[in-house]
Amino acid sequence: MPEFLPDVKKALLLTQPNFTLVNDLRNMITHPQSVMSLHVAAQTLVKEAGMKKGANIAPTDRIATLQVDDTLSQSHLPLRTFTSYSEAELWLDSQ
Repeated sequence: MPEFLPDVKKALLLTQPNFTLVNDLRNMITHPQSVMSLHVAAQTLVKEAGMKKGANIAPTDRIATLQVDDTLSQSHLPLRTFTSYSEAELWLDSQ
C-alpha cells in the first residue's frame, strides 16, 4: 500500500476545516500490524487537516472491529461508530 498515505494527503487538500467524514469499514478484514500503523498515520493526517467529526460504519469482521477500536484509541479522533450508513449520515447531519 505504498500510495495510501500520499492518496490521503491528496484527498485532504480538497477539504476545508471542520469537515465531516464517513468511513465505511463494513468490508474490512483482519489486517497485519503494518496496515494498522498506516491507519493511525492516516488518522493523524485527517485530524491535522481539521476534521470536525467522523462516523465509522463498523466492520462485520469481529477481529477487524477490535483493530479499528485499537486504532481509534491511538488517534484520539472525534469519531462515533454505527452499524449502517444511514445512521452515520443522520448523526453527522444532526450535529
